[in-house]
Amino acid sequence: MNYWMALIVGLSVLQCRCATAEEKPLTLAKDGRTAFIVVTATEPTIEEQTAATWLSETLEQVTGAKFPIRAAGKDDASDAKPNEIRVRFDASMKPEEWRIQTIGESLLLTGGKPRGAIYAVCEFLESQIGVVRLDPFTEYVPKQTTLTIPVLKRHGQPPPRSGKSR
Repeated sequence: MNYWMALIVGLSVLQCRCATAEEKPLTLAKDGRTAFIVVTATEPTIEEQTAATWLSETLEQVTGAKFPIRAAGKDDASDAKPNEIRVRFDASMKPEEWRIQTIGESLLLTGGKPRGAIYAVCEFLESQIGVVRLDPFTEYVPKQTTLTIPVLKRHGQPPPRSGKSR
């Protein structure tokens, strides 16, 4: 009996160590430089392009590093490759739903149509970077030349509209 218990405990510890070894924080920029690129769909919608541009420009304001934007090639896999930040729609998601997820050395900011990708970028910039947009003309963008984010797996959606004007 003690043999089996020791074996189970040993395997559990080994499994935990393997899981945490893969899940580590992701450094998007170091000392004002980055190897990351922002990748959109092959033919991005205006919302995807807006989200990608907003992300790229804001990350540059934060770190001083340029995060170039490119459209995915026709043969690009749907999952991000190392050093990619994918901004795209996900047809399996509900309208306006968003997801933020790190996978290995990549970051996925996805959402349902029509504006889910924009919501994903907005939530990421606010919750992980500390960007605060009070109105279209007033924002706070923190400065940090080295930007590291934790392992992320978050999703949500904006609250339903009441239909009443304010």
